[in-house]
Amino acid sequence: MEAALKTFFSSPRFAVAGASSDPTKYGHKVFAWYLHHSLPVTPLNPRAPTITVLSRSHNTIASPADLPEPTSYSLSVITPPAVTKQVLREAKEAGVPAVWLQPGSFDAEVLEQTDEFHRFPIHPNLSLDLNPPTPAPSSLNLLPKPPFHNIPCLHLISLPPHPYVHPSTHPSI
Repeated sequence: MEAALKTFFSSPRFAVAGASSDPTKYGHKVFAWYLHHSLPVTPLNPRAPTITVLSRSHNTIASPADLPEPTSYSLSVITPPAVTKQVLREAKEAGVPAVWLQPGSFDAEVLEQTDEFHRFPIHPNLSLDLNPPTPAPSSLNLLPKPPFHNIPCLHLISLPPHPYVHPSTHPSI
């Protein structure tokens, strides 16, 4: 599991499928987590051209295929299972190297699809602390360390390292 986390967090960029302006939704909370940790993150939301998170407006993109250099992104998915299936197809076709499925974004059919299309491990019971840090960190050195908590179950999907993954870039992970 530690190798999968390294692969995921070694990406130079991140994207959140299902990012939202609604602070009660996990798409909002997960996007805000990346911002609080000063990580470069792009919101994916085909229904809204912008979202507002932490009192700032952020331009969205519609699909993983629209990411500039998609092979340099890790993708957090916070969408309903029916949407997740399409997001996973698009991420795979675009070459996104790592995908983290959040609670509620998958069902048995989605998990079968990850086996069929991606051929990489899924790690259950991985949680991410969505509470904002105090003060907001300025580097990856303050990313939460295992054991993670606050969300009952997240699934991290990782592909083998790609040319844009440089684990030595963030040795604290």
